[in-house]
Amino acid sequence: MTIEQKSAWGRANERDNVSGEGVTRAHERQAVIDDGSPLALYVELNRADRIIANAWEIQSLHQHALWATANWQDGVTVDDPTRHGARKVALAAAADAAHELVGAARGAIAEAIIGFVQSGRNP
Repeated sequence: MTIEQKSAWGRANERDNVSGEGVTRAHERQAVIDDGSPLALYVELNRADRIIANAWEIQSLHQHALWATANWQDGVTVDDPTRHGARKVALAAAADAAHELVGAARGAIAEAIIGFVQSGRNP
C-alpha cells in the first residue's frame, strides 16, 4: 500500500468506528481470542470484516492480485483473497445464534444485545 492508501484506510476505519491500536486491531483481536466472551468475539469479527473490506476498497486491481497470490501461496484461500465468504457465513451464524451470545442473561440489556447482533451493525 502507498502512504496515501494507508492514510485513506485509517480514515475509513475511523469513519466506520473500527480503528484501534494499529490499523488492523491485531492486539485487541488477540486479547479477545485469548480471553473474550462469545459476544466480544462477534464484535471483533465484525470489526475485522470492515477493516478488511476498507483495505480492499482502496486497493488497485494489481494490489488485489498480489493479495490473492500471497494468500494462495500461504495456503489461506484459493478463490477468495479476503475470505469475505467465510466471514459472511460466520457473522450470519452469530446473528442466528444471538440468543446464545447473551447466555442466561435476560431483560432489556440482553434483548438490546440480541437486537444489535441481529442488525449486523458495527459497534
